[in-house]
Amino acid sequence: MKEINEITSIEGLKESGNYYAKLSRELDQSEIEMNKEIDRIKSKYDIKNASNKAVKTALFTMIQAYVTENKEVLIKGEKRSMELPLITIGFRKSNEVSIPNSKMASILDALRLQGRYECIDKKETVKKSALASWGNEALAKIGVSRKEKDTFYIEIKTENL
Repeated sequence: MKEINEITSIEGLKESGNYYAKLSRELDQSEIEMNKEIDRIKSKYDIKNASNKAVKTALFTMIQAYVTENKEVLIKGEKRSMELPLITIGFRKSNEVSIPNSKMASILDALRLQGRYECIDKKETVKKSALASWGNEALAKIGVSRKEKDTFYIEIKTENL
């Protein structure tokens, strides 16, 4: 790795800029190679595990069907599960709320009227990118001001590398 020094001249700026561009290129290439290797490994294991995943899914479905069909015989009384040597099978009580799409608007209105906003999943944010096209007067009317700033950037001329 090259030692980096403080930039004190245009020549030093050029040298540092060139080094920056070369390092960026090397890192990009390295990341491309890394992603190719990751994809190769994932593909290898996806192929290796595909049949086991399919068998596991089929077994789950078969076990679920058998236990569901024979629930009264296998899981009696208050018990919700059955212990087997390597697995526990059973049923969990769960509650699910069903909301018909046709009633969604009226339910939302009712929740708002009751002040039950904790039951409303609503994520509203201001789109700054949309406001950026507004004039300063329009922004001021809603209490927003424009702040200009210089944002530094480096653009690598890859064709010169």
